[in-house]
This record gives sequence, C-alpha cells and structure tokens, in this order.
Amino acid sequence: MEQAMRMGISDDEILLMLMKCRFQGSPDSDGVWRNQDATSRLYLTKEGWFQVTKADIPQQETKDNTNQQETKDDADQQETEDDTNQQETKDDADQQETEDDTNQQVTKDDADQQETEDDTNQQVTKDNANQQVTKSDIYQQVALEVSINHHILNLASRTFTEVDGYQGYAVCNDCMKFKKREQQRIFSVVSVNKKKNNTIFFSTQADEFERAKVSNLNKLITAIGDQYATCFKIIPAFHACLSTEFVNKKKVTKYKEQRILEQLGTTSINIMIDSKSKQQAVFAASFATAWRQTEGLANIPIDIIDHSATRTGLNIQVLNDLNDDQYQVSTPTRIIQHLIYANFVKWEKLKPKPQSKQKQTQVQGKEQTQKPTQEQPQERKTDNKLFLARKKTLLQDSRMRTMLSQLLIKQDIMNGNMCFPTEEEVHTAAQFRYYATFDGSYYRLTVTPSGQLNCVEVTEKTIGQDDKLKQIIKLLKKPAKRRRPQFTKIIESDSGQLYGIEETDLRTIPNIEEIERVVALANANNRIRRQSLVKVANQLDDSDLQVKQILLSKIDQVNIESLSIGHFQTILKSVPALNWRPKLMQNFNQNFYDETHAWLYSPIKRKAYDSWWNGIYGIGLLMLNGEHYYYVGLNQLIDQRLSRSVSLRKIVAIGSDQPEKDISQVMPKLARLMDSGYVRDGQYTVVPFPFKYIKEVAELNHHGAPIKAVTKKDAGDNSLE
Repeated sequence: MEQAMRMGISDDEILLMLMKCRFQGSPDSDGVWRNQDATSRLYLTKEGWFQVTKADIPQQETKDNTNQQETKDDADQQETEDDTNQQETKDDADQQETEDDTNQQVTKDDADQQETEDDTNQQVTKDNANQQVTKSDIYQQVALEVSINHHILNLASRTFTEVDGYQGYAVCNDCMKFKKREQQRIFSVVSVNKKKNNTIFFSTQADEFERAKVSNLNKLITAIGDQYATCFKIIPAFHACLSTEFVNKKKVTKYKEQRILEQLGTTSINIMIDSKSKQQAVFAASFATAWRQTEGLANIPIDIIDHSATRTGLNIQVLNDLNDDQYQVSTPTRIIQHLIYANFVKWEKLKPKPQSKQKQTQVQGKEQTQKPTQEQPQERKTDNKLFLARKKTLLQDSRMRTMLSQLLIKQDIMNGNMCFPTEEEVHTAAQFRYYATFDGSYYRLTVTPSGQLNCVEVTEKTIGQDDKLKQIIKLLKKPAKRRRPQFTKIIESDSGQLYGIEETDLRTIPNIEEIERVVALANANNRIRRQSLVKVANQLDDSDLQVKQILLSKIDQVNIESLSIGHFQTILKSVPALNWRPKLMQNFNQNFYDETHAWLYSPIKRKAYDSWWNGIYGIGLLMLNGEHYYYVGLNQLIDQRLSRSVSLRKIVAIGSDQPEKDISQVMPKLARLMDSGYVRDGQYTVVPFPFKYIKEVAELNHHGAPIKAVTKKDAGDNSLE
C-alpha cells in the first residue's frame, strides 16, 4: 500500500482492481484464481441483458486492425448514458487504470501500459461516414460500468453494439471482456442512432431485481468482502446513518391542479398558431376541444388566433420546433408559453421497407451488379391531433399541468408578483435571498411577504465594489480544476448567514440486504405445497368470511400437490376480491411465511417495513463524515420499480461557528420550500422553488423579454437593491 501510494495509485483504484479480478477472473485448472484477458474497465452484464432492434447502421468492414494505432482518447468513444438524472459524468480519461490481475501485484509498469483493446475498439467504429448504410437487425448488449471515486461506488449504463471486427468486447463470466473472435458475438461500446439503454435503479419484481443497479451494487460489495476479507482492516460496506425527516410522503398532484384553476380564474386563453400551417390548425382545434371538455377549464374561454395578432393576457404559442422563426417573447401585458405540437401528437410506427434485390446485367460480355438506388428516408405520419394516451382530460396529463404551471410562473415574473405559490409558501420564501448563475450572469432574487419579486442581474464586469456579492460570486464560480462548481445555489437568511448547496455523486439506497432476502423468498419460481395453502387458509379468522370462502374454494380447485408461487398468484388474479389489500389476505401471506418461510407476495411496501426505505421517501437531513446532506425523495409509494436514484446534496453553513445548529434550524423552512408540488409535476422540488423563478428569468432574459422584476446592475452601482 505504501508503495502504491508513493506511485499515485489510490485505494479507490486498488479496490477497483480487486473487483475486476473477482468478477472478470475464474479458477484455473490448478484451482488458482486468475484473470486471463484482463480488461481495463469493469462492465457487469448477463447473457440475457440484450435487445434486438432495427436501425440504420454502418456496414462494418472486416479487416486486420492489429497494427493500426489511434491516439484518440477512449473517453471520446464512451457514451455517457445518464440514466437517473444521476449526473454520472465522471471523466474516465483522467484515470489511468493500473492492474496485473493474474499475479495481484501493483507495479509501475502496469500503470504505463497502453491497452490494445481501446485502440482496436475505436478502429472498429471509425470512419462510419464513408461506409454504406443499411437497415438490419442490430444485436445490442447492455452492461453496467463500475467506477469508484472518493470512496463512492458508481454504476453507469453502457450500450454495446455487435460489430464484424475480429476482436472486441464479448460476454464472459458475466462481464464484457476484450477478446478475439471465436464463436461468440463481438461488440463495440457504441449505441445505434444515439439510442440509450438505461438500467433501472431498483425493482421489487424478482425478474428485474437482479438487473437493477442497487442489486448489482450489493453484489459488488458482498462479493469483494467475501473473497478478499483478509485484504482489509475494514470490510467495504454501504454507509448507514440516521436521518431527520422533515416531510413525509404524500400526494401533491391534486393540490397543483387546484392552484392552476385558482390562478387561471376566468381569464381567457389564446392559442397562437401560424394560420398558414394546416398541421398547427388541426392540433389547435383538437386542443381547444379537449380544453372545453375538461372539468374546471371548461369555464375558461379559449380562442385560436394567428400569431401576428396582438392580444393581452395569457397565450400558448404552437411551434413546429425550437428553431421556429415565428417564436415570440413575452411582455408584461402578453404572457406566452410555447408548445411544440409534435411532442403532443401520436406518431405512427414506421415499418421497415423490404430491401430491393440487386439486379445483374450483361454489359460488353461482363457481368455487372447494379448498385441499389438510395432510398429516401420514410416520413413519420400523424393526424396532428392532440394525443393524451390513456388520460381523459387535459389536467390528468402531467405534461399539460407542467405547461400551465410554466405559463403562470412566467406571469408572476413578468408582473413582478409571486402569486402562483400559496401565501404560506410566499411568506416562507420571503425569509431568504437566493443566488444562482446562468449563462455567465449571476442573479439575486428577493421576495417580500406580500409577494413582490425583485431579481438583480450582474456579471463580473458590472459587480462594482460590493464585497458581499463578490464573495457570493466567488463561491458560485466553477474552480479551474473541478468539473462542477463548489456550490450551485446559495441562500442567505435574514441574519446574513449564507448556506451553500453542492451537488454530489452520493445516492441513497434502501436496505438492500433485507429486501433481497424477502424478494428471494417471494420468487415466482419457488415451489409451494397445496397442503400448506389449505392448512394456513383454514386457520384464518372469520373477520372477512366472504373473502376466506372464496380463497378456500380457489385453493380447492388446485389439482396438483406442488406448484410455483407464480402459478398460485395467477390463480388469485382471476378473482378481483383476492388481491393483497384486504387485511385477511395480508394475514394469509404473513401466516404462510411463518409456516413455510416462503412469501406468496412480497410485503416490502407495507408500513411495517418503512424503516427499510429510509432516504427513499420524503425530505430529510443526515450527517456523513461530519458533513450535512439532505435528500429529496419520492412523495408516494413506488409501484414496481424505481427508475432513478435519490441524490444527496451537501448543505454548508458558510463561515458559521455553529454549523450543526444553524443547518438544523434552517432545514425545516427549506423543506417547506421544496414541498411545493408544482415545479416538478406532482413531486417535491430538489431545491427551494424560488430557484425555479431565477431559471425562468434567465431564460426570458436570453430571449430578450422585458421583465419587470429584473434590475440590471451597472458597474458603478454598489447597491443590490
């Protein structure tokens, strides 16, 4: 270890080497664990983690790439597939991975070796522009790339696409290893048509559980501790810590709908379209019809007008795309929210055209093959009408609620008054000042208890001699050697205390050890005995006699002694009354587990298991290694899966002599500002909602809108007011 540290090899890198040897390696004929064909990056995968798609891809050429060297960094070829809004943007090019997995020795030579798989892999995907493009079945393999930075274990989804090269990545020992082609498929780290294949963070379903990120995190930690226990003074483990919860989970969607209707009142809405566009006209007509059929919105007049008409009030402008030259900016008397209609219609799926056969002709005694004519790309078709999928009304569609919320927030900004939030939210927001940076400008937002907004915009050139603002800008500015600013947001209390919010790579996870045990016991493939079902069902009390009788009759219809849990669940699903919500059915599940140690249905979402989900639901604060972090989780129970992880954000009481006391006192107020429900539709917002107003101000400024609430600070002005 001392030798490694002197050479600049960190404990993170050594731990990753052990993980690579554990998962890439296997015992040889003598029973010695070896990592043959060691690969610099650790990609976890399974044979089943694949999909077949049809897409336009370059026809790969098979050629000898062995002697061709490329200097392009492998990081330029890696696609950062951010599947959790998780900011997994770690720059792999900055890390030279060093390993000799076969002999488990750390040497200087290993750190300097240039691995050939990067060069060859790049050669396979090179010069696509000069190759013929064909439509074909594409075989893709999905893997999770493992990285460790500052003791934080990260997993990022990577897409591997099959290629025709003689060497590349192949599935081996549940990893993607760099190998020469034999009988296996060969892949390159590249997606097709920029399509990303994301991996869910967590799932309660047994068939998805093994593939989810949390399960693989647990597998990494457990396996490395089991195999290399003697290598550690402290076995690597997830860090458990207590948290203080400020907001419990609750639904906020109805509250948001109510606020939208209250703020719209009876003010008419104008839909602005290009009258020359038939597509926009059809869309606007269907939108207006849906509006008039939505309870609450039906009393609000809605008109369709040409974009050249000048009407005050609230407007929704329909655009073809973001670059539409008809784009108009808001004014204090005419508020405009933009809607790209192509995102709200139903597009027909394209059917691949059959490839035309090549024709052979005789020309001057020589047989020649005519090249197939290049086909024009197919155009997607749509009827241009508003499509709400399974939603029956506009307000049931989260996209529509978000659009109307944006319109009302813009109205607040253009008028200089915060009306959309409740009085309680405005009163809490008025106790702080908010600082953030966008597009090279720095903004300071203040709110009075009556809701009056004021936003000061400054740049480093116009900052003047204001020492306080200089300090804040310095804190917000991105340091040269960091990939992100130290603080992304700063809040100032009435007492002048500054609180900085910093993004981190830390994530909260549920109690995976306990959950994994329960999921295994509830696996649909596990076998159970009919006799046990009969015994437990007969012992149930008669509190819900009707459900008990239906349950017994269904069990009586089972004519085999041994069946799978999945088979029994299918039998129960045929009767709506036999779901797992009734108390009697929950008791049946619990009693069956007590009798047989098998769950008929995973109970992990029941209230009794809430402690397993600490940090996943609600808003809370915790301390880790002497630093304070807060999380903003889910506001309602997950259905079957959690697509994205819950991030931890560091909060710092800047310059405070009593940071723990100051943060503990300010967090309940900040939690109320994140329990808003309208910034992220039906969810909490991850930072206090006034920062949403700053972001909208910056975007309106970008388009040149005359905003009443914004003051541009001059170079000679030393005042923030």
